[in-house]
Amino acid sequence: MQNDHNQNLSILILITVGLGLGACASTPKNAALIDAKRAYQQASTTLLITENSAASSILKEAQASLKKADRLYDEKTLWREEIEDTKIDGVANLSLSQTKLARVTAQSNAEAETLLKQKQGELAAAKQRLADAREQKLSIALNRASAAGADVSRNGDKVNVILRDVTFELNKATIKSKYQPLLDNLAEGLTERYPNGQLIVEGHTDISGPEKFNQKLSGERAMAVKQFLENRGISPVRITTKAFGSTKPIVSNDTNEGRMQNRRVEIVFDGRVE
Repeated sequence: MQNDHNQNLSILILITVGLGLGACASTPKNAALIDAKRAYQQASTTLLITENSAASSILKEAQASLKKADRLYDEKTLWREEIEDTKIDGVANLSLSQTKLARVTAQSNAEAETLLKQKQGELAAAKQRLADAREQKLSIALNRASAAGADVSRNGDKVNVILRDVTFELNKATIKSKYQPLLDNLAEGLTERYPNGQLIVEGHTDISGPEKFNQKLSGERAMAVKQFLENRGISPVRITTKAFGSTKPIVSNDTNEGRMQNRRVEIVFDGRVE
């Protein structure tokens, strides 16, 4: 009986020692490895890091280093291989550094993205202020043209300005000096508001006089307006002239008033860029 008792006691001691060794093996005692695991677990549940491609890529490297450190630790403690603690510490610290780098990268990228959005917003606001100022300038120019006697109409990006016969000397293509500020304002407003807009300058006359003369005069007046606009900064490639003579009246030529309305130069402007 005494022998059985001693044998059972020996078995119990062996089991207790074995359990103790198992517990020690499953609980890492390496401080660097513990720190690296804690840091990685926190980072792997941080959306700022996991949703950032660059930071997430670095975190995967940290995970690989952590697994290597874990493996070295198991080989040393479970399989009794001769592995220096400094080697385990080095790999664990590498994982910790990589995790910290992933966090810093994610934070930096988030700050950069925030700053970029802020600058984009400021740029958009500045562009809008400039567009508003240019639109206001064009509106003022069109109002002044209307006040000076021109017929002005606008539909979105399309503007139509009709200059009557009073803009020119009788049977001449020279623009009267008092109407030049009208065209100055118009040229400046159109150029700033629509830098790439296209203009068609049309010359028209009434039915007085020979048609050949009317055709020539309408062309010369259209050309005079074109040259004036070019001198005020509008590129010549943006301006086309057309001479219609008396072929396109807008009212009847039966009265002096009607003939005066038909003697005109029309500026047809399209600000849309195809």
